[in-house]
Parts: sequence; structure tokens; C-alpha cells
Amino acid sequence: MTEAVAGPRSNRRPGWMRRWALPVVVAVTIATAWGADRFLTRSPMAGIVPGDAEWIAVAGDFPAFWRALEASDVRSRMARAGKFPQGEWMRGVRDAFGIRPTPSRWRNWLGPGLVCARARGAVGISARPGLLLRTCVFLFAPPPDAHGIRTHGDWSYAWRDGFLVASRSPSYVTSALRGDPVDRPAEKVAIDIRWTGAPPGEVTIRAADGLPVRGKIELEVPPLGAPLTLVDAFPVPAIAAVYGSNAEALAPVTDALIAWLPGGEFVRDILLDTVGILPEESLGDGSESAFAWISVDLAGNVPIPEWIALQRRTTAMARLAPPAEAVSFEWNGLSGWVLPWVGERLSFCMAEDGTHRYWAGREGQMPEWAGRLRETPAVDGDIAVEISWDKAALAALQLVRWAGARELIERRNSEDVERELVPRLELLLPLGALRLSGRSDGTSVRFDGHLAMNPGNES
Repeated sequence: MTEAVAGPRSNRRPGWMRRWALPVVVAVTIATAWGADRFLTRSPMAGIVPGDAEWIAVAGDFPAFWRALEASDVRSRMARAGKFPQGEWMRGVRDAFGIRPTPSRWRNWLGPGLVCARARGAVGISARPGLLLRTCVFLFAPPPDAHGIRTHGDWSYAWRDGFLVASRSPSYVTSALRGDPVDRPAEKVAIDIRWTGAPPGEVTIRAADGLPVRGKIELEVPPLGAPLTLVDAFPVPAIAAVYGSNAEALAPVTDALIAWLPGGEFVRDILLDTVGILPEESLGDGSESAFAWISVDLAGNVPIPEWIALQRRTTAMARLAPPAEAVSFEWNGLSGWVLPWVGERLSFCMAEDGTHRYWAGREGQMPEWAGRLRETPAVDGDIAVEISWDKAALAALQLVRWAGARELIERRNSEDVERELVPRLELLLPLGALRLSGRSDGTSVRFDGHLAMNPGNES
């Protein structure tokens, strides 16, 4: 019987190994890269900013905020009006880096977190990029200078503790490298903004219909302890209105609000001069108060803001003695007086009915609203603020064009105004209305509401 002779051992791998080797290697590589990317972008901090930043905006998940904003009614309203500003900054990013930004591309290149800040007149961003951007920087970026700063086009950037800082200002990058990390917010579809200017404060903006907000601002507003009853009581449309527990409560809020509005510094100065001639006993009598900015009169050589104000008490008010120069008047059956100041364009008017005082900066406004208040539901709060963005934009457009034609704006003529200021102001037109209300603890006000409420959805 002959023995079988074993043949040479085959070096060929089994068929399943040949078929699945490449896919397994690819899958392992992808999983490893994904894990490394997640590890590199994970941090309880969102970025780093200069220690003297004037304002800071922080997103815990900027791509998620971006997607939610694009799905909101604010985005659709601005798109229908052709005013959504996304195209301008997207073109800037694409021109600088050669990539059209989308939420997915932003996440892949820069990670989820984002910090934007302004310091010493310069603006910059910070993020914690993942594997893709770090690899590109490692392979293709030029070496840094002695301070660790690299350049790409007109952008300067640097790294610290895994965070990227970038700005068109090298000094911003240098300052941020010595700054502090900023905590990443817990809410994914929101941006936290805080500022240090007077008055300092903070706000959280959610990417949802109407842009819901909540926040805190350091203002000394006397607590009322009762609901506001004058909100929306004005029967005439207003650019902006402020409602407060008393006349003294309106002063800091009105001053801050008008300072933020376009052309507001001029309006504020006129109004402060106007309010300065109010009888002192009318300001501190504890009455609930409201103030509305109606329009700007540009008919003369000097723009004059048109305003109305209202005071209400549940008990009878003592009649207010008129100034010696005042002229007795009557509107809609209510007795009062007019104190002329700058002819018909600016006079000081008051009428009262026992529980209300009606004020205006022009006699022609009084018949439109004195004694004709609307009945509206009470609003819980010590202070409330409303801005009609389309009316504010139209008033600001008229004002800057008036000033541009007279070359009253530094370094800008009419052509500069049309090219630089008008497009920015027109962004406000489709925003609807800002509506906020807040409660005071005596030193600060906590508020909530909406930044861009659709007028059709207001209750």
C-alpha cells in the first residue's frame, strides 16, 4: 500500500478574506478617523477670546443653530424679502478659504463650537477643529512666526490648547492667545451673547420662530410688584415703546434703547432736553408710565423726534399746575395746556382726565390719541419694550439719507450712505417686531420675549 504524498502548502488566503480585507481596512480607518475627530473636537470649552472683549457670542453647536435658523420663519421672511444677510458672509468665507460654507462643512472643518468676539475694534473667531483641518494645517500651512501666528490671505490664525483663533487683525489673535477659555453652552440651537458696555448684560437667542430670547441686563428699575396695564395701549403706531412701573423706571431703559437704535444718539439728546422741562412732581408720583417714539420730523433744518408719553394711576391724580408760559388747551374733551418751544414743530403738551396724563412733543399729535387708549390685557413685568423693525428701519433710512445729503456723517456722502448704510438698514424691514418684558430685583432686570416676532402671530 503506497502512502499519499502531501503536496506543497498553498499560500493563498481564503476567499472570504480576500473579499473583505479592503472593506474592513477602510471601515477601521474611517472609524478611527471619526473617533479621533470626535476626541479632538470634544471639550467643555467653546473657544478662547481676548480678556478685554467688548462682547462675546458663543454657540455650543453652531451647525445645529444654523440649521434651526434656516428652518425658522425669520429666515423665510427675510428670504422672501431678498434681505437675508447670509449670502454676504458666505461669499466672504468662500473668498477667504475657497470653500462655500454649509452646516455640515462647518462641522467637518471647524467642529461644533464657535466663539465670536470683538476687542479693541477688531473681530475674531475661535473654534476647536477636528482631524480634517488639523491635517491640512500640518501638511500645507506655512510655518508660524515667532509669536506662533500663521497667515492665510488677509487672515491671521494661531493655536492654543487645541483651539484655533482667527481674525483679520493679528493683534486680536495675539491678545486672544493670552485670553481665557469660554464655556460651551448646554443648549444646542442657541447662541449666548454677553457684553460689557453700559449697561452690561447677557442674552440667549434660540433659533426658532420669532427668535425667542431670555437674558439679564444691569439696570436699576424700581420693582412694581403688579402687572403692567399700558402695554399696547397707544392707539397710534410707534417706532419703539417702553412701558414701566413709573416714570423713573423708564429713564434708564429709554436711554439704553434709543442709544442702540440707528440715529439714536441724536434722538436721545433731544428727548433728554425735552424731558428736562417736565415738572418734577410728575416724574416721581408712582404712576405707571409709557413712552413711545413715533417718528422723526425732517421738514426743517434740524431733525426733531416726535414722541408721546402716558401716565396712569388707579387712584385719582392731583391736577398738574401748568408752567407760567403755557397756554390752556383742550383735546377730545380733556383739558390741558401747551408750552411752545420751537414753533409748531416742537411744543410741550399735556392733558389729563383724573387717572391719566397724556403727553406729546407736538400739539398736532394730541387729538389722535388723548383719551382714546386701547383696552389691552395686562403684562406680567416691571418693564416692557417693543420695537417695530420696519418703522425703525424706515425712520433710520430717512435720517441717514437726510444727513448724507448734507454731508453730516463723518467720511460719508450720499453715495456712501446708499452703498454702505442703506443695505444694512434694509435688513431690518422683514424682521417684524421685538417684544420683551422683564422683572426687576432693583439692580438688574431679567427679561424674555422675542426679537423678531411675525406680526401675524402676535396675540
